[in-house]
Amino acid sequence: MLKKVYRLKGDDIKEFFKNRDFSKKENFNFLILFKKNKLNHPRFAVKPLVKIFKKAVERNRIKRRIYSIIENEIKSGFNINKDFIIFVKNKEILTKNYNDLKKELMELIKNV
Repeated sequence: MLKKVYRLKGDDIKEFFKNRDFSKKENFNFLILFKKNKLNHPRFAVKPLVKIFKKAVERNRIKRRIYSIIENEIKSGFNINKDFIIFVKNKEILTKNYNDLKKELMELIKNV
């Protein structure tokens, strides 16, 4: 489980969208919004789209997998002081294996 200091929650997400001064990157499976923060560590929020993932079980499974990838990268020295909101926009994520998902997500994040 990703530690609380690395998570974006309610008020932080509202503040993120307040000034609309964020940037975005996307590929077939992910849309990542990011902006610089004043902390010495990154913070993340994962939001699977409810229109695509109708069942809460699917949304929670995706969140667990992505938070696990992020947690392992932070432990290995990933340190960018930005806030990230990751939208999952394709249902094929559920069938991808861990290594392919990790490669695709981290490639997109590191190109920020």
